[in-house]
Amino acid sequence: MFWIFAIASIFAYVIQGTLMAKYVRKMDALSAGFYRNLSFFITLLPLLYFAPLEKIVGIQFFWFPILTAGLLGALAQWLANQSLQILPLGIHTAIGTALNIIFSAIIAWFILGQTLSIIQILFMSIIILGGAFFTLHKTHFPHLDPSKWMLGMIYRLLGSLVIALTFVLVAKVSIELNPLVSGYFWEIAIAIFSFGLLLARKMITGQPIAKVSPKMFGMIALVCSPTLIGTGGFVLASKLGPVSIITAIGTLGIVISALLSWALYKEKLSVSSWIAFSVIILGIVGLNIWGGPIA
Repeated sequence: MFWIFAIASIFAYVIQGTLMAKYVRKMDALSAGFYRNLSFFITLLPLLYFAPLEKIVGIQFFWFPILTAGLLGALAQWLANQSLQILPLGIHTAIGTALNIIFSAIIAWFILGQTLSIIQILFMSIIILGGAFFTLHKTHFPHLDPSKWMLGMIYRLLGSLVIALTFVLVAKVSIELNPLVSGYFWEIAIAIFSFGLLLARKMITGQPIAKVSPKMFGMIALVCSPTLIGTGGFVLASKLGPVSIITAIGTLGIVISALLSWALYKEKLSVSSWIAFSVIILGIVGLNIWGGPIA
């Protein structure tokens, strides 16, 4: 079940992330993140339906890690959206996934005491190499300004560091309380802190929140609804296995994202990108078959 939850989570997150890119590029990064998570008040409610009432009430005893994860999640989402406005979607996804693997493994080691075997590290390294090769050889992006790519890389680096810490905090609450409850309140906390950051920005700079029509908000809610599967799958998987392995599996999202961005945003795949595809799949299959027990 660990692998089913983890892979379902990755597919759902990549689909919503790819479709949401259209709206992120139409408004400022912070407003886009706020509207995304605001829709989760309703679309993620089914997570609580499958959770025991005492676990839902028990979230009050985990307010500090959930609120901390919410604040960090809001910051990470803003950084990621800033990067997405600058970088091609495939590069944005590939760099973020590779960095998440590294940061999650380090943080999970220090906070959760989760260790990896030599064979798991080997196949994770293969996945990272495939992602790096894919990033370096993906071309044909005439609709974006390459002079800003370094800034986009910096945003992605910082965002990956923050989100890795956030994932570990949510995983800790999932283990100690309930994964579905922690997932729902984490996403809601992100919405609350995103709104707080928007208010602070308005007071400091005068820049208001981006206005959207009811139709656009409805579309944002629709394209983000797969997060129900993404968040539910992640928190359930995190209760069954190491966060670093979940993140490594997430490298598959590079391939899915690249194919969707090719179809939706005309970002073509080169021959070298298909080579990277094969390396990534090799690493994921090896991690699945020969990676040893998930503990």
